[in-house]
Amino acid sequence: MADYSKEYQQKYYPGMGWDFSIKSIFASLKEGEMISENFEGYGFNSIARENGKCILMYSNGDEVELSQLDNYIKEKGWLPDNK
Repeated sequence: MADYSKEYQQKYYPGMGWDFSIKSIFASLKEGEMISENFEGYGFNSIARENGKCILMYSNGDEVELSQLDNYIKEKGWLPDNK
């Protein structure tokens, strides 16, 4: 079953439900902690707190700060078909 974030759904599919919030998970992490799952939508597989920043990690080794996520997925060409 796919798990889509609140942030992804609200940006690309308003009105659709979501399974988790990136910001809520980040808020629950202590410095240096990470949670790994298969996060659909944006396609990352881990959320970490590093130096007080929300870092999203991809299976290709890329690490992206949440504030730079939109730029990252645009550069990769990973926007949903309807965008």
